[in-house]
Amino acid sequence: MQSENKTAIRRAPRLCDSATCTGCAACMNICPTGAISMQPDSEGFYRPTIDASKCIRCLKCEKICPVITPLTPNAESDKIFAAWHRYPSIRACSSSGGAFSALAQMVLKDGGCVVGASFDDRLHLSHVIISSLENLHKLRASKYLQSEISDIFQQMKTYLNDGRKVLFCGTPCQVAGVKSYFGSKYGENLILVDFVCHGVPSPLFFKKYIAWLSPKVGNIHDYLFRNKDKGWYDATRVISTDSNSERRLKGRLDAYWTGFMDNLCLQETCYKCPFVGIQRNSDITIADFWGIGKQFKFKTPEEIEKGISMVMCNTPEGLNLFNSGSEYLEFQERTMEEVVSGNQTIVRPCVRPARRDTFYRDLDEMEFQKFTEAYLTPSLKARIVKFMREYLPGCIMMKIRQL
Repeated sequence: MQSENKTAIRRAPRLCDSATCTGCAACMNICPTGAISMQPDSEGFYRPTIDASKCIRCLKCEKICPVITPLTPNAESDKIFAAWHRYPSIRACSSSGGAFSALAQMVLKDGGCVVGASFDDRLHLSHVIISSLENLHKLRASKYLQSEISDIFQQMKTYLNDGRKVLFCGTPCQVAGVKSYFGSKYGENLILVDFVCHGVPSPLFFKKYIAWLSPKVGNIHDYLFRNKDKGWYDATRVISTDSNSERRLKGRLDAYWTGFMDNLCLQETCYKCPFVGIQRNSDITIADFWGIGKQFKFKTPEEIEKGISMVMCNTPEGLNLFNSGSEYLEFQERTMEEVVSGNQTIVRPCVRPARRDTFYRDLDEMEFQKFTEAYLTPSLKARIVKFMREYLPGCIMMKIRQL
């Protein structure tokens, strides 16, 4: 009877609201009764919803939330590298230098699994788990929107309990959710890789953009955010349609990218991200090594235009994996000063523009063409730079940047 009374007076869990939640789904995955599901909020971001009839008020969801119950990050790293894949074909189809592919290859070669964001045939982005090199292309290349985590933690646990190594790659907030959920139970068999994050747009925004774009270009079955045919610095969006044709998005057709680069479409928590900083929750942090060679001499400047990855090893386990991947990677040791200089979002979140107040309200209420005119028209300076990147040969753009 006393135990029943204790249960009766437990309070209901208090999870993050839409302004502070990151959508990491740790709460959903830890819930012992399946009372929590991740549902799109009014802006289309995944947020936890509690079924009160199933909730036993154990409060495990609060304890596992890395926002409500913050983690202790790793010490600042001094193992920082500029790296690029030895295989030109893999490097060419990677967003930067191909470091993620090299790390993934080592885990897969060792009989492990890799978890990352992948589009399905409807351009719905979610985290999936792969166990073969043949499927690595699904996880390669950056995708600039929130990925659905779903029950991927449960799938990871199955592989980890079988003694297999698992590499998880995601945003800093997603990595924090995984770290909070698994803790240190699996040791070096669970490798966490995050990246220097600009912030994540809503899947709803991307869905409405694709619906507006498709009648203009044909039914889209693949969307590449950063095609490097014109060089790493001048990467452009390229789509593939049902007619098996590829098309580079130019001008107003590239409206989604304008919203992203202007910080208009990010989830609210991104503007005050609690996971920003050079002390990370991951074993390895990767990024584009923007500005490489500008402050300090780079031994092989001819490699820059093909894409260079920044790799920061935050734990001994991360460094061990990086060293084991040297058969796939060329690399040079660099400094934190150089990283921060070219990647300001590693130490501070993006600035929230005033127009963010009405962005998602008007996305819901306005016809999308009018919405693009109101919110997704680049500034004059941005239009000039965009025009040059879209129409000038890559070799000329490289010369211009050297002036």
